[in-house]
Amino acid sequence: MGNLFAELHEKSRDLTNRVPKATGINKLNELFVALNNMTIEWGNLIRSQYQIIEKNFNTFFKYVRNDLHGYLEIFALQAAAEEEFCKGKLALDKKKEKIYQLYDATKWDLPKEKVIKMDKEIVHDKARAFQAMLPKDNKDLEHLRINNALYVSQLFENGNQNFRNSADKFQ
Repeated sequence: MGNLFAELHEKSRDLTNRVPKATGINKLNELFVALNNMTIEWGNLIRSQYQIIEKNFNTFFKYVRNDLHGYLEIFALQAAAEEEFCKGKLALDKKKEKIYQLYDATKWDLPKEKVIKMDKEIVHDKARAFQAMLPKDNKDLEHLRINNALYVSQLFENGNQNFRNSADKFQ
């Protein structure tokens, strides 16, 4: 664009040299010079902005990448905890199904006094039987579920806090 104004300036100077007494052409010449100078300054401004962005852009994303690295670690831990919980639940359900097929409450890893006090109908009610049998394994599975829930909660809280901090920066 600056080249166009420079070319117009040259053409107006040629015209001024051909018509020596034309005052309107001198004003036009001054306009082309002003527009040319404005375009040069504009180009310099864009060049300096480009240099600033080139210098600082990678640094900005380096810190964003570092922030995301922590989230990715927590997300990987959460995914592993979820997978461990799902595998544990499937294995426990399979084990309970196998024990339930025996219709024998003494095989449910319950204390003898609890087996004696237990309602005899529970042996034939699958849902209640699954809740009662293998209490230690149920407790272990509950710990896996809580572990997974803690990772999910941590991801949510950290993400929410980071979002609020970012939003505060832009206000």
